Amino acid sequence: MFSIYIHYPFCASKCAYCDFVSRPGASHEERAAYDDLVLAEIAGAAARAPISSRHAADTIFFGGGTPSLMDPRAVARIIKEIDLRFGIRQGAEISMESNPASRNADEWLEGARAAGVNRLVVGVQSLDDKELAFLGRAHNARQASSFFAKARAADFYSVGIDLIYGLPGQRLTDWKKTLEEAVAMNPDHVSLYCLEAPPGTRLAADIESGKIKPLDGDAQADMYFAAARALESSGRACYEISNFSLPGSECRHNLVYWLGGDYLGVGLSACSCIGGERVENERDFSRYKEKVERGERPARCSERLSYPRRLRESAAMALRTSAGFVSPDIHSVHGRALEADLAALERDGFIETKPSGARALLPDKRFVSDTAFSRLI
Repeated sequence: MFSIYIHYPFCASKCAYCDFVSRPGASHEERAAYDDLVLAEIAGAAARAPISSRHAADTIFFGGGTPSLMDPRAVARIIKEIDLRFGIRQGAEISMESNPASRNADEWLEGARAAGVNRLVVGVQSLDDKELAFLGRAHNARQASSFFAKARAADFYSVGIDLIYGLPGQRLTDWKKTLEEAVAMNPDHVSLYCLEAPPGTRLAADIESGKIKPLDGDAQADMYFAAARALESSGRACYEISNFSLPGSECRHNLVYWLGGDYLGVGLSACSCIGGERVENERDFSRYKEKVERGERPARCSERLSYPRRLRESAAMALRTSAGFVSPDIHSVHGRALEADLAALERDGFIETKPSGARALLPDKRFVSDTAFSRLI
């Protein structure tokens, strides 16, 4: 499996909790120039790749920022450039994140679908107007429901939603109401995100100043498990800790990350990992632009992962999934050391061995999974 991620950093406004590289309020000219830089980076990446590592893309994912600010014609150009330089496999999954506040929704959805996008992720986040205002979202609950319905009618093969829980002052009853309304929308896929306050965000500053008191971990855990019960009882299986889907609607792009596939990241701050080399692109727009225009790889930093590191990271990532992890190397010294750590996690009640022989995280340990994974890496 080979995947390509396109980072689109522009958005209408910065959400209180967001620490992604994003550029609110950019001009149309700046956004158009960025589209050209992305095209140039794709061409350069293909030219630098040895013939043996030029894989046709199995998945493409447009993330952000707010990719639904993109002109669908630019989306089509980028998809065509990927096909020209790398190839796109028949039946490839082409996903795009979207914001319910996007203008001219009907026209944009039709254009995105015509450009080749076949899987849409709607950033609903909440179906409570007060919570949306707190998060700094530009849409309300009515707009979210309306946009989702229009996306459903636009003939995407899969339409999913993102939801955020664990907000300061949020009650479990409020969260359950959002879950009930979300299930009634009938999304193919639901991603759950526990609210975090990364350093440098407005939310982190408000917490540090005492203006906002964060919700405690036990309350957040209760919300996670309430969501898991609601989604699983509605037929959406938990195929990864925070991701639930109807059968056949799993996000194939994210599975490439979790199951150790190669991926190319294109755009400002995008990350790649191909053949054990991990690269992060420049986060500063000017430096990114200069390097792309000079025909260079716009890397900010890179590292060659050692075999033991790759093996352990593969284990931690695969344990996030319902498929679990099977060590490909149980006879080397590295494989035996990893097996010993996995056995210890099983004794401590974090993971279990499935009939298939794969190790998998126990459902009641999903919310504290980082404790287990930190022991592997």
